[in-house]
Amino acid sequence: MMDLEMDFNTKLLIKKLKSNKKKHIKEFKEAIAGFKVTYQEELDKMRDYIINTLTPSLDKCPMAIYLQIPQSHEKDYDTVIEMLEYSSSEQVVLNADQFKEYVLDQWGWSGQHHASNTLYAGKGGSIGDVVKARKEVTTEDRRNRIIDKIDDWVNYNENKGDYQYSYTTGTHKAGTYKQVNVQGWGRRHRLSVTNGGKRYISISVGKGLLKFEKGEKGTAIILPDVSWEAEKEALEYLKGCIGDGDFDSAIDKLAKEAGKHLAAYRSG
Repeated sequence: MMDLEMDFNTKLLIKKLKSNKKKHIKEFKEAIAGFKVTYQEELDKMRDYIINTLTPSLDKCPMAIYLQIPQSHEKDYDTVIEMLEYSSSEQVVLNADQFKEYVLDQWGWSGQHHASNTLYAGKGGSIGDVVKARKEVTTEDRRNRIIDKIDDWVNYNENKGDYQYSYTTGTHKAGTYKQVNVQGWGRRHRLSVTNGGKRYISISVGKGLLKFEKGEKGTAIILPDVSWEAEKEALEYLKGCIGDGDFDSAIDKLAKEAGKHLAAYRSG
């Protein structure tokens, strides 16, 4: 059958190719729309994990997105159509393989094309739709995250052997990229430090620190007793205050400032 060749009407063939091309463009646009939405969803997952994670380890955070990108083969149609339109013949000879491509629309890339369509089917829409669909974070949500953060810190201090902190160094370009795992708690995620015989407890919200009293130095609870028992008692009291909503206005203010910073970063 592969050796079979037949004459076909040039005008009808051009008409069929243009129809197939139109269908291909429609399918490609739908696949691209679905791809963009899917990509934004994956970015949101990464962003939410990094911003909202309450533990120092990023082991479970996806640091790369691997998605099949839809491809347009519009030029394949254009090439054949233009050749036929420049032809002076009313008939054109096609073999079985050419008939499958030009008439039946079964090209060598068709399998991958249809796979993309299936993968992103029903995902169409705009990135704006995805953003609008995001769950609105409430004050209660932020309150609970801080309480969870305190619980994690307490859990770490009482079960240090079970915690591992991960970070990366180097770059892929230089071939020096690697992930390092160390036992312990990430320095940036600590809730307290000791200095000068005192313990300082601070709670981060967004890109700032929660204020416990007025003044520049009001972002830390200062304990004259550096023991873990004293810190744990202070943290339990702080949890109660946060749970009762005593710091809601300060929490919302810091979250709003973090949102402005993120918006500026994206627009920049």
